[in-house]
Amino acid sequence: MHTAPEKRRFVRHPVSVPLEYVVLPEGGNRRDQVSRDLSRNGISFPCTAPPPVGAKLLIRIRVGGVLFEVEGRVVRIAREEKDWLVGVAFDSNRAWYRARMVEQICHIEAWRKAQEEKGRRLTFPQAAEEWIRKKASSFPPAVP
Repeated sequence: MHTAPEKRRFVRHPVSVPLEYVVLPEGGNRRDQVSRDLSRNGISFPCTAPPPVGAKLLIRIRVGGVLFEVEGRVVRIAREEKDWLVGVAFDSNRAWYRARMVEQICHIEAWRKAQEEKGRRLTFPQAAEEWIRKKASSFPPAVP
């Protein structure tokens, strides 16, 4: 396997959220992974049997009962100790908006879990309302 050159234009945000992907166009076998980070133009995840550079993927992320789907292409595969790190670039600005929504949901879920550790049990909608009120203003603007 080889790595395609990567130009880093956007800041990566560490986001550890379960995801599944399927290689397009055939769909077929879905693979479950956990994301490592998310940026404005892509996502990365560790994988023991990565798809090849150039493969088109459909990525599904379910957080707080909401399912998000985004398409992208594998642009990078880097060897790690036990597996490979797969870098996927989103296919369009529309994908970026979906990824941004996922990122916000990840922040909300992290807020909910942090409150739970403090003894406060919040539903996802309650956590979302609180996070939006307290944190959304510091979230980067939506400019693709």
